Amino acid sequence: MKILLLVLVLSTSLLGQKFSVSVDVSLKDVDSKNSLKSYLSRELRSLGDVEITEASTARYKVRVVAILSSSKGGSNLGYAYSSTFLESVECSYPGGTQKWECSEYLGNYLAIGDMESIQKNASSIIVDFDTAVLEPVRKLRRSTKE
Repeated sequence: MKILLLVLVLSTSLLGQKFSVSVDVSLKDVDSKNSLKSYLSRELRSLGDVEITEASTARYKVRVVAILSSSKGGSNLGYAYSSTFLESVECSYPGGTQKWECSEYLGNYLAIGDMESIQKNASSIIVDFDTAVLEPVRKLRRSTKE
C-alpha cells in the first residue's frame, strides 16, 4: 500500500503541478473567522506553488480551530489555535473493489495569541505546514528531476 501511495505521489507531483490545498476555519466570531481564513489563504498563495481549492478537490487540508480565551473577569485574552494538516488519500480493503476517500494525518500546530495577532499566527501556521508537509515533497521532486 505504501509503495502504491509513493508511486501515486511521484506521478502527480513530478508533473510540476501546484499543491491543491483547502482551508477550513472553525471560530465563533464570523468577522475573525473570515479574517483568519483570508490570512491563511494569502500566506498559502504567497508560497507560489499552492492553489487554494474546495475541500472536496484538495489534496492537502489545513484545518484550524480557534477558541477565544477570556479571564475569570470576562476580559478577552486572545485566541488558542489548533491546526491539523491532512492529506486526502484513496482507501480500500486489500483486494477489494470498494474504495473511499480518507485523510492521512500529517501534523499539527498549536499556538496562542492576542486579539491583534491573527495575521501573525496565520503566518506561523502556514510556515509550519510548509515545513512539515510541502517542503519534503518539493525535495522529492527536485531529487527525482536530477
